[in-house]
Amino acid sequence: MRSLVIDSTGRLIEFQAVPPQVTPETEPAVAPDWRPLFEAAGLDMTTFTPVTPRWSPRDYADTRAAWEGPLTGRPEIVARVEAAAYRGRPTSMFLLGPWSVPTRMAPASRSLAQTILSGAISLLLIGLTLAALLLARHNVRANRADRRGAGRLALVVLVGSTLMFLLTAHHLPDVSSETELFLRYFGTVVVQAGLLWVIYLALEPYVRRFWPDGILGWTRLVSGHVRDPESAAICSPAP
Repeated sequence: MRSLVIDSTGRLIEFQAVPPQVTPETEPAVAPDWRPLFEAAGLDMTTFTPVTPRWSPRDYADTRAAWEGPLTGRPEIVARVEAAAYRGRPTSMFLLGPWSVPTRMAPASRSLAQTILSGAISLLLIGLTLAALLLARHNVRANRADRRGAGRLALVVLVGSTLMFLLTAHHLPDVSSETELFLRYFGTVVVQAGLLWVIYLALEPYVRRFWPDGILGWTRLVSGHVRDPESAAICSPAP
């Protein structure tokens, strides 16, 4: 398993490779060649000076090395390169600057104000969700809710999320893995579509009552009149 992080110009910033779990006894532990990592990062290795390694690699390594030198294009900035290898093969490389901080070892801290604000926001979201459920229930019982529009809106979210899943997810030729990935991904999607369905049922009757002209095109659009000029007007910029 390997991962790369590059900047906007394609230069390497971070490289990680998980070493094998079991190594053959006949495989020798040779000295690694660090030059390809410097070339991938756009750095001149001859301008860097070896220093004592300080940043630990995320996975096991039997060789560590570090250098400091000028950053390409910004010679006034001293960059630090931390690298590690296992049995002669590089397993990690980090390009660090004076602004780099060890985030993984920093304790998570939260002030009292942040705790109160987080709790207040959570209570507010729970309250709004309960209010939307009650309003949606009332509108459905009063036969004022646009069930068809809410269902079509939720369906659009589900279909769009399905297409995104098919195009962007990391698929594997294994049925059990794909099923687990699908269920894990669509658990959140179903909840989001359900909340959108409830919110639409709760708010749409009031918007239709107090601002009918504002949702005229939208109502025709979700009703299936895609070629209707009134509904198309909300999708095109004003002249």
